[in-house]
Amino acid sequence: MALLDASHSAGFDAPQQWLNWAPHNGQLREVLRDLAAARGVSGVYLIWAQLAGRRDWVFAGEAGDLGSRLQRHQTDVDTTGTASSQLYVAWAPVATVHRHGVLRYLVEMLAPNSADPLSAARPLPVNLPQ
Repeated sequence: MALLDASHSAGFDAPQQWLNWAPHNGQLREVLRDLAAARGVSGVYLIWAQLAGRRDWVFAGEAGDLGSRLQRHQTDVDTTGTASSQLYVAWAPVATVHRHGVLRYLVEMLAPNSADPLSAARPLPVNLPQ
């Protein structure tokens, strides 16, 4: 994770870190078909539904192996009440030491319906997927 933007995010005293989110607006069912690029990658991810031109944040998570973790969401899709064709996902590599701080920031900023448990880490501001 490279520091590309040293500006401070509103309400947070740490400089914003720039994440390389992938894929950009990837439909969850399509991403789940080929997770090779995410296997063994440490990072964070967001799942959302696109509703009436706005994002409804469904889940925020972090994992040491994003590919394996995202694969587990394939079975969760059926229980979310949202058709998989309406769900999107983006993930970004994040160093293990920063994952909990980035996740905390994402949860505090986006207030997703559900998230991985938060640690006591300080929020680490990052850019959001486009």
